[in-house]
Amino acid sequence: MKILLMRLLVIFMFGTVLNGCDDSRHLKDLKTYVDNLKVRKPAKITHPNANVQAPIKIIPKQVVNQRSPFADNVEPTPKNVTSDPLQMYSLNTLQYKGVVVENNKPLGYVLTPANKIFSVKVGDLIGNHAGKILQIYPDRIDIEETSEDALNTKRIVSLQLKDASP
Repeated sequence: MKILLMRLLVIFMFGTVLNGCDDSRHLKDLKTYVDNLKVRKPAKITHPNANVQAPIKIIPKQVVNQRSPFADNVEPTPKNVTSDPLQMYSLNTLQYKGVVVENNKPLGYVLTPANKIFSVKVGDLIGNHAGKILQIYPDRIDIEETSEDALNTKRIVSLQLKDASP
Protein backbone atom coordinates (compact mmCIF):
# COMPACT_ATOMS: atom_id res chain seq x y z
CA MET A 1 0.00 0.00 0.00
CA LYS A 2 2.79 2.40 0.88
CA ILE A 3 4.52 1.69 -2.43
CA LEU A 4 1.32 2.43 -4.33
CA LEU A 5 0.87 5.72 -2.50
CA MET A 6 4.49 6.66 -3.17
CA ARG A 7 4.08 5.95 -6.89
CA LEU A 8 0.87 8.00 -7.06
CA LEU A 9 2.61 10.87 -5.23
CA VAL A 10 5.57 10.80 -7.65
CA ILE A 11 3.23 10.73 -10.68
CA PHE A 12 1.21 13.61 -9.23
CA MET A 13 4.33 15.72 -8.57
CA PHE A 14 5.73 14.95 -12.01
CA GLY A 15 2.44 15.99 -13.63
CA THR A 16 2.35 19.22 -11.62
CA VAL A 17 5.89 20.15 -12.65
CA LEU A 18 5.15 19.51 -16.32
CA ASN A 19 1.95 21.51 -16.11
CA GLY A 20 3.88 24.46 -14.64
CA CYS A 21 6.26 24.48 -17.62
CA ASP A 22 3.37 24.70 -20.09
CA ASP A 23 2.19 28.19 -19.22
CA SER A 24 1.59 29.70 -22.67
CA ARG A 25 0.34 33.05 -21.28
CA HIS A 26 3.89 34.31 -20.72
CA LEU A 27 4.97 33.19 -24.18
CA LYS A 28 2.24 35.39 -25.67
CA ASP A 29 3.72 38.44 -23.89
CA LEU A 30 7.19 37.51 -25.09
CA LYS A 31 6.00 37.14 -28.69
CA THR A 32 4.33 40.57 -28.53
CA TYR A 33 7.55 42.14 -27.19
CA VAL A 34 9.71 40.54 -29.92
CA ASP A 35 7.26 41.66 -32.64
CA ASN A 36 7.49 45.25 -31.32
CA LEU A 37 11.29 45.08 -31.41
CA LYS A 38 11.25 43.92 -35.02
CA VAL A 39 9.03 46.84 -36.10
CA ARG A 40 11.09 49.51 -34.31
CA LYS A 41 13.80 51.39 -36.29
CA PRO A 42 17.37 50.55 -35.27
CA ALA A 43 19.11 53.16 -33.15
CA LYS A 44 22.10 55.03 -34.58
CA ILE A 45 25.28 53.50 -33.18
CA THR A 46 28.22 55.81 -32.59
CA HIS A 47 31.76 54.51 -32.72
CA PRO A 48 33.05 53.82 -29.18
CA ASN A 49 36.40 55.51 -29.94
CA ALA A 50 34.86 58.66 -31.41
CA ASN A 51 36.08 60.88 -28.54
CA VAL A 52 39.59 59.43 -28.31
CA GLN A 53 42.36 61.85 -29.20
CA ALA A 54 44.94 61.01 -31.83
CA PRO A 55 47.86 58.93 -30.54
CA ILE A 56 51.10 60.68 -29.69
CA LYS A 57 53.64 60.31 -32.46
CA ILE A 58 56.86 58.66 -31.28
CA ILE A 59 59.87 60.36 -32.78
CA PRO A 60 63.23 58.63 -32.64
CA LYS A 61 65.96 60.67 -31.00
CA GLN A 62 67.76 62.68 -33.65
CA VAL A 63 70.85 64.79 -33.57
CA VAL A 64 70.11 68.22 -35.00
CA ASN A 65 72.54 70.62 -36.63
CA GLN A 66 74.97 67.91 -37.66
CA ARG A 67 78.01 69.15 -39.47
CA SER A 68 78.90 67.80 -42.87
CA PRO A 69 82.00 65.58 -42.85
CA PHE A 70 82.85 66.99 -46.28
CA ALA A 71 82.79 70.68 -45.29
CA ASP A 72 86.10 72.56 -45.52
CA ASN A 73 85.74 74.93 -42.60
CA VAL A 74 84.65 73.39 -39.32
CA GLU A 75 83.55 75.71 -36.54
CA PRO A 76 83.53 74.33 -33.00
CA THR A 77 80.09 74.09 -31.42
CA PRO A 78 79.66 76.24 -28.31
CA LYS A 79 79.26 74.22 -25.10
CA ASN A 80 75.93 75.74 -24.15
CA VAL A 81 74.26 74.73 -27.44
CA THR A 82 72.80 71.23 -27.30
CA SER A 83 72.16 68.92 -30.20
CA ASP A 84 69.89 66.56 -28.24
CA PRO A 85 66.25 67.66 -27.83
CA LEU A 86 66.04 66.00 -24.40
CA GLN A 87 68.82 68.25 -23.09
CA MET A 88 66.72 71.35 -23.74
CA TYR A 89 64.33 70.60 -20.85
CA SER A 90 64.81 70.38 -17.10
CA LEU A 91 64.20 66.96 -15.55
CA ASN A 92 61.11 68.09 -13.65
CA THR A 93 59.33 68.87 -16.96
CA LEU A 94 60.03 65.45 -18.51
CA GLN A 95 57.69 62.51 -17.91
CA TYR A 96 58.79 58.88 -17.92
CA LYS A 97 56.15 56.85 -19.77
CA GLY A 98 57.48 53.28 -19.78
CA VAL A 99 60.11 50.81 -20.86
CA VAL A 100 60.54 48.26 -23.65
CA VAL A 101 63.26 45.63 -23.48
CA GLU A 102 64.92 44.76 -26.81
CA ASN A 103 67.77 42.22 -26.91
CA ASN A 104 68.05 42.40 -23.10
CA LYS A 105 68.63 46.18 -23.30
CA PRO A 106 65.96 48.43 -21.80
CA LEU A 107 64.71 51.42 -23.82
CA GLY A 108 62.86 54.04 -21.80
CA TYR A 109 60.27 56.39 -23.30
CA VAL A 110 60.20 60.01 -22.14
CA LEU A 111 57.51 62.61 -22.94
CA THR A 112 58.63 66.24 -23.38
CA PRO A 113 56.52 69.35 -22.67
CA ALA A 114 56.19 69.66 -26.48
CA ASN A 115 54.13 66.41 -26.35
CA LYS A 116 56.79 64.35 -28.17
CA ILE A 117 58.05 60.98 -27.00
CA PHE A 118 61.74 60.08 -27.25
CA SER A 119 63.41 56.75 -26.60
CA VAL A 120 66.46 56.73 -24.30
CA LYS A 121 68.99 54.10 -23.27
CA VAL A 122 71.56 53.71 -20.52
CA GLY A 123 74.40 56.21 -21.04
CA ASP A 124 72.31 58.85 -22.86
CA LEU A 125 72.42 62.45 -21.70
CA ILE A 126 69.11 63.92 -20.53
CA GLY A 127 68.04 67.21 -18.95
CA ASN A 128 69.58 70.67 -19.10
CA HIS A 129 72.19 69.80 -16.45
CA ALA A 130 73.79 67.08 -18.60
CA GLY A 131 72.34 64.22 -16.59
CA LYS A 132 73.56 60.78 -17.60
CA ILE A 133 71.14 57.82 -17.51
CA LEU A 134 72.53 55.19 -15.13
CA GLN A 135 69.75 52.61 -15.11
CA ILE A 136 66.26 52.13 -16.59
CA TYR A 137 63.68 50.32 -14.45
CA PRO A 138 60.00 49.56 -15.18
CA ASP A 139 58.89 52.30 -12.75
CA ARG A 140 61.73 54.87 -12.97
CA ILE A 141 64.91 56.05 -14.65
CA ASP A 142 67.97 56.78 -12.47
CA ILE A 143 69.95 59.78 -13.72
CA GLU A 144 73.25 61.17 -12.41
CA GLU A 145 73.63 64.91 -12.82
CA THR A 146 76.03 67.55 -11.61
CA SER A 147 74.45 70.30 -9.54
CA GLU A 148 75.22 73.95 -10.22
CA ASP A 149 76.39 74.81 -6.72
CA ALA A 150 79.93 75.92 -5.90
CA LEU A 151 81.06 72.35 -5.20
CA ASN A 152 79.73 70.89 -8.48
CA THR A 153 78.54 67.83 -6.59
CA LYS A 154 77.02 64.87 -8.39
CA ARG A 155 73.64 63.56 -7.35
CA ILE A 156 71.36 60.77 -8.53
CA VAL A 157 67.85 61.82 -9.55
CA SER A 158 65.01 59.43 -10.39
CA LEU A 159 62.45 60.19 -13.08
CA GLN A 160 59.33 58.33 -11.85
CA LEU A 161 56.72 56.66 -14.03
CA LYS A 162 53.64 58.89 -14.27
CA ASP A 163 50.12 57.49 -14.25
CA ALA A 164 48.50 57.54 -17.72
CA SER A 165 45.28 59.18 -16.45
CA PRO A 166 45.10 62.99 -16.61
